[in-house]
Amino acid sequence: MKSVNDVMTRDVRVARPADSIRDAAAAMAQADIGSLPVGENDRLVGMITDRDIVLRATALGLGPETLVRDVMERVTELRVPLTVDTGFGPNWAAAK
Repeated sequence: MKSVNDVMTRDVRVARPADSIRDAAAAMAQADIGSLPVGENDRLVGMITDRDIVLRATALGLGPETLVRDVMERVTELRVPLTVDTGFGPNWAAAK
């Protein structure tokens, strides 16, 4: 079984709340990814996705200089738990 260390990304790209959505979209395009964590003061404050940019900015007529903070999902809004201790271990499949 592979460990987290074997599959994790070491060079994580992080957007800042004060970045423009243009910069966030360019970073996603360059890395060929659809989302970026948003960090501030060494803390995760949210996530921004290509879908957030399309639906929360472009579709509403907001321009490319719109700030990431205006369209990102804040940590309190994220729909996935952000815990390291998931309880998933080698026997997780058998426990389902």
